[in-house]
Amino acid sequence: IGTSKIAARKALLKESAMTRLVMPLPIVVVPSIIMRFLDNTKWLKRNPKLAAPLTAVLATVSFAISLPLVIAIYPQHSQIKVSEIEPELRTRTEEKEVYYNRGL
Repeated sequence: IGTSKIAARKALLKESAMTRLVMPLPIVVVPSIIMRFLDNTKWLKRNPKLAAPLTAVLATVSFAISLPLVIAIYPQHSQIKVSEIEPELRTRTEEKEVYYNRGL
């Protein structure tokens, strides 16, 4: 029915921003927890130079697994009540809710 700044604000501030806040958590937390346990192993104590590459691999794997999951927290399309959008857009439809693409 048109372009809504109110729907865009909802998509950006409430949905995409939350995704951006949650996205780095697994990438930072998971490798740190695993490395904390691996630091105490005999293998890593004998090979301390492998700590940095191992951390990089863990971060990469964590990113590869968590990125699709975090992006999927919020669906690509969302809905908004017609009563919440701009008055000029309300007159273009008789529906009670409309859908919009929130973007990534």
